[in-house]
Amino acid sequence: MELTELRDKIKSSFVGSEEDLETVLAMVEQDRAVFPFNQYEHLICTLINIGGLNYEQYIEIRTEYVSANPNLWIFEISAPRGFGESFAQTYVQGKCSKLKKPNKKIDPNYVGQYDFSAETSE
Repeated sequence: MELTELRDKIKSSFVGSEEDLETVLAMVEQDRAVFPFNQYEHLICTLINIGGLNYEQYIEIRTEYVSANPNLWIFEISAPRGFGESFAQTYVQGKCSKLKKPNKKIDPNYVGQYDFSAETSE
């Protein structure tokens, strides 16, 4: 689900007046949203506050969005090395199973200087 689809889903779930919705949308557009306080959480919180969206609708929208975007957890990885180890290594290893994560057992001199070693047949 694209973010434009998410916004449309939130708007279509609103049960208040068109005027209230337009007022909220204009307010959200004027806001200087910054992560993690983005325009979507502002829109949802404001619509819940004025009674045009309830918590159950929010959970339904959230569940649908998370299901449609299963890799969102990647954005929660804050450190570059964490990203590399948590996502990239697993992804690359899935593409080429001959690559192995190095360790002292494979290479007694290993101290983190490389990410993979190639499996060799000896």
